[in-house]
Amino acid sequence: MEESTILHVNVTDFMAAVEEARDPSLRGRPFVVGWQGRSRAIVLAVSETAFQEGIRRGMLLEAARKKVRTLQVLSPAYEVYRRADARLAEVADRFSPVVELKGGGHLYLDLSGTRRLFGPPVDCAERVRKEIIQATDLIPALGLASAKVVSKVGTRVVRPWGFIAVPPGEERSFLAPLDVSLLPGVGARLLTRLHLLQIRTIGELASLTEEEAEVLGPYGMLLRNRARGLDDGVRGLYNRAPKLGDRALGLDDGARGIRTPPLSRAQRIQSEGLEGRISTADRRTQKVDGRTQRTGYGTQGAGAPGWGTPSFPEGFGRLTGQHREERDTLSAGASLPEDANDPQILLQALRSLLFELGFTLRRRGLAAGSLRVQVCYTDGLQAQGTWRFPSPVTSDRDLIGAAQALLPRVLRRRVRVRRVRCELGTLSPEAGQLDLYLAPWEANFSFQATYEGKVRALQESLDGIRSRFGRGGIRLCADLLSPCTFLS
Repeated sequence: MEESTILHVNVTDFMAAVEEARDPSLRGRPFVVGWQGRSRAIVLAVSETAFQEGIRRGMLLEAARKKVRTLQVLSPAYEVYRRADARLAEVADRFSPVVELKGGGHLYLDLSGTRRLFGPPVDCAERVRKEIIQATDLIPALGLASAKVVSKVGTRVVRPWGFIAVPPGEERSFLAPLDVSLLPGVGARLLTRLHLLQIRTIGELASLTEEEAEVLGPYGMLLRNRARGLDDGVRGLYNRAPKLGDRALGLDDGARGIRTPPLSRAQRIQSEGLEGRISTADRRTQKVDGRTQRTGYGTQGAGAPGWGTPSFPEGFGRLTGQHREERDTLSAGASLPEDANDPQILLQALRSLLFELGFTLRRRGLAAGSLRVQVCYTDGLQAQGTWRFPSPVTSDRDLIGAAQALLPRVLRRRVRVRRVRCELGTLSPEAGQLDLYLAPWEANFSFQATYEGKVRALQESLDGIRSRFGRGGIRLCADLLSPCTFLS
């Protein structure tokens, strides 16, 4: 008999839930997690009490304080949240060899073949909940179904602390009456479009034909399949890493039927402890050293026993406009004086950042092979795009030109932007490279070589002025003519 074996574990408002576990006195009080003392700081996580008072994630802290005068604001402790995620992964590993970690209190377990050890999937799910509560003092919402998308919608229905099991074959009947906003992938912009098309329930979206689904854009068919309870691609989960016992038995990933994805840069950054607001969904956690204890989250310190003193990753939360280097990257970010969606204002911000990054790049004798532009919207959502150069570049002209071409691809929403960030990647020692179609004896006489030489000489002169008189010694005319003053 077929069973529902995909279990989704969701700790609602993960950061706020962890703070309550660290300090039980916060329970029942309105509080949020956010960076205090920053201009236009936003709410990163909301407690249940604050949510009932009308506070929402992405809201300005200033507006939240006006709405609730007694609101308490806690600074985020990302290292503590990472350890909590790792403890959730430890608990999940006891019940299934296939665990897909999403980070932020989200993970999936495939309970196929575990009946002899833990009983039916429903009983196993309840054991998972008890183990999580005992190990972390976090109370998750659980959704059990035959597909990931159905189990995830289930946790959204019963959150913050409920449990729902959808029997096999009843996925569409379960999804049909639910609001379409509960479907993964339906954001505010798409929701408005669906309402204009008189599509308000998941069942109405599932009833669309292929031609009608294509009206929703390139992901129309994907959303329709999700509305029908079908997962994207092949059914199954991505496992984080092979188990030690499997290696001892000589079983590789293929023998266990597990698909292990390649480690992305975002996951690599997290594994090194450089946590932040990364736009990719998949994350990687690490095991906590030592034996598993009920309150053990590392060195004990202030707050609840075992959770440890909040430690902030190196390089996170830098001041506006400050840049840093992470191995093979050089990045800089800054907040706009006022939230804006004017491309000219955003381009000016990027120019100012790249003007600084380019100067640092050349001063260190490096060249960049790629440029990444990232924007953070007012509501907290992020978007990014990458431009790869045919050959490594060093000049401001090349960097700013790439940013100008990349910005329209990144800005796909009409929401205002609060913060921009640039990252130069694939760094290598600076070295001149001749044109592919020019012989060495022709290069000195070609127009291109002469033009490139003049550009290089101009860049060296600009860098000399800045080295002598400081960063404000010379500026781009485009910045002076712009109605917005960005970085001095």
